[in-house]
Amino acid sequence: MSNNRNNIGLGIIAGLAAGAAAGWWLNSNRGRQWRKDNAERITEYGETVKDKASSGVQVVNDQMTSAVDKGKEYLVVLADMVKERLSETEEMVDDAEGAMKRGAKKAKSTIKETSSRVKKAVENGKA
Repeated sequence: MSNNRNNIGLGIIAGLAAGAAAGWWLNSNRGRQWRKDNAERITEYGETVKDKASSGVQVVNDQMTSAVDKGKEYLVVLADMVKERLSETEEMVDDAEGAMKRGAKKAKSTIKETSSRVKKAVENGKA
């Protein structure tokens, strides 16, 4: 652990020394001339980085918009499919209801006919 602390301390000291040396050099006559000579190039690099970052953000934005639009399209298609299936199910229920009503009507009619025949048979047997 003390070895870690020593390494961190050495890193801080090295960073401070490098920063001090860079600051001293940039304020020297040669450093000022270098800054003057390279200021335009550094500005151009900054603009290039800014443009590339902006372009990258735009690409990501366009891709996200496209993905959202595709998601919306899929949801519309899915909603249409669900509506169609519900409509088909409703028709099947209506058909089943009609078949049950017809079956109940036929059963009622059959019961009446059978009841009438049994009644006649009983009357004929008694008479």
